[in-house]
Amino acid sequence: MLWQLQGKLEQSVGTFEGAQEAFRKALQERPSDVVTRLLYAKLLENKGKAQDAINSLRDGLASAGSDRRLHHRLGLLLFKYQPSNEADIETNLKAAVMVPSNDYMPRFHLACFLFQTGKYPEAYDHFGLLNEIEIPRSEAYEVRWNVKDASGNPRYFIGRVADLGYDFGFIACEFPRDIYFSRWSLAGDERRQIKKNSQVHFSLGFTLRGPIALGVKVDIP
Repeated sequence: MLWQLQGKLEQSVGTFEGAQEAFRKALQERPSDVVTRLLYAKLLENKGKAQDAINSLRDGLASAGSDRRLHHRLGLLLFKYQPSNEADIETNLKAAVMVPSNDYMPRFHLACFLFQTGKYPEAYDHFGLLNEIEIPRSEAYEVRWNVKDASGNPRYFIGRVADLGYDFGFIACEFPRDIYFSRWSLAGDERRQIKKNSQVHFSLGFTLRGPIALGVKVDIP
């Protein structure tokens, strides 16, 4: 515990080497200390040592057993730095939701990952479970995940407006269910131009309630 506190102190004053050494000693004394393991992995990632962070989390799972917090963090790091390792990412994110918890973010991240990898029925099942949780509207509809291309830029999709209400709409596209969008998020010209059956392009994000179309633009023939 003293080494962990020392590590936090060194980190707070920006001494990377001192914090790293303190966390390393803390884990030598207690390899199964999950909190220190997470702090250490975050420190390593922030300093550009993503592979070391991944290795440390794997060591933590070997020492502490199947801890949902370690699985969750490892799944996210693998998705960020080794996105082609889909099987390992899915295994860790699924392990993070095996034990019931008040923390709904692991399930959200799992749902987003499954959607992005084309496992839509599973993804919608998890979004359905998230919809059963009572969450303030402002928090529930906050965009927390964006689909990006290999260069890290927003990935764009094409579809047609399938339904249009006063302040919302749905876009039919390549996904099995129509994608929701807010009309109030559109620029003034777009709000006036958009109609049912309009062809549009958009990027894709996720809220706790599911996928949402962002930056919707009407394609003028």
